[in-house]
Amino acid sequence: MSEADQDALIDLFDAASDAWDDGDEAKALALFKQAADQGDLPSMLNVGYFYDEGVGVPVDKGAAMDWYRKAFDLGEASAGHNIAILYREQDDAKSAAEWFAKAIEAGDVDAHVELAKAYLAGDGVEASEAKAREHLELAVAAPVYSEGDEVDDDLDYITEDVHDEAVELLASLKR
Repeated sequence: MSEADQDALIDLFDAASDAWDDGDEAKALALFKQAADQGDLPSMLNVGYFYDEGVGVPVDKGAAMDWYRKAFDLGEASAGHNIAILYREQDDAKSAAEWFAKAIEAGDVDAHVELAKAYLAGDGVEASEAKAREHLELAVAAPVYSEGDEVDDDLDYITEDVHDEAVELLASLKR
């Protein structure tokens, strides 16, 4: 993709984000879809989210799953996390755990906490405090991302709120 094409996708994404901020969900979805159809991964996630949560459209979990899978197949790790959550919402704990593991392999550090909770509860996996602890320790050790931070593309980050949850869960296991 040329630099001009990349710049055009960024502009399209920004216009979609502005429309969403302004409350024009239909316009935002149309623009995100346009960018997603051109291969923009963040736009694919947003289109999936719109269908997943019913933002400007009726809830359509199947369409959300399709967009998340497209994004994951193209390398967007957090899409795997979203897929896992869709399976969990369908009470398919085994598939949810498998997708949290796939998200982790792809670089989604937040998924460590969700997989740890699955191990603690025995949801879709054999209960294992040791495996839960291992995932929580990996989560706590990851660099923390706070909104507005500069990021190093070579590092996988954990979000601040999920990091805090991991710290609390890990502390509860040490009691």
